[in-house]
Amino acid sequence: MANNQQPLNGANNQQPFNGANNQQPFNGVNNQQPFNGANNPQPFHGANNQKLFHGANNQQPFHGINNQQPFNGVNNQQPLHGVNNQKPLHGANNQQPFHGVNNQQPFHGVNNQRPFHGINNQQPFSGVNNR
Repeated sequence: MANNQQPLNGANNQQPFNGANNQQPFNGVNNQQPFNGANNPQPFHGANNQKLFHGANNQQPFHGINNQQPFNGVNNQQPLHGVNNQKPLHGANNQQPFHGVNNQQPFHGVNNQRPFHGINNQQPFSGVNNR
């Protein structure tokens, strides 16, 4: 056994079975929870295409990188604070409600913003190009 594992073989604080780095149920790499392999764990803590919490690449709910859906992150986040295709608040590239860059819809931004302050094709008030 290696490093404080609790039930069976593995490495680095795994709880049930073989694997590496804090996995909880079965074999794999990087905090995957359900089954064997590396990248694309499904429920919690891990790397690449995680579905629930904290991680990197395509996480869906909270804090992460690339395609996160709800909060704070980078690339295609949907609700709050982030970069690239965020939907509600503060971000860059295709954000929909507030503060951002490129195709934002409501307020303050750059390129194709709809309501206020911006650059290029903004519609209502003070700005540059086709307002």
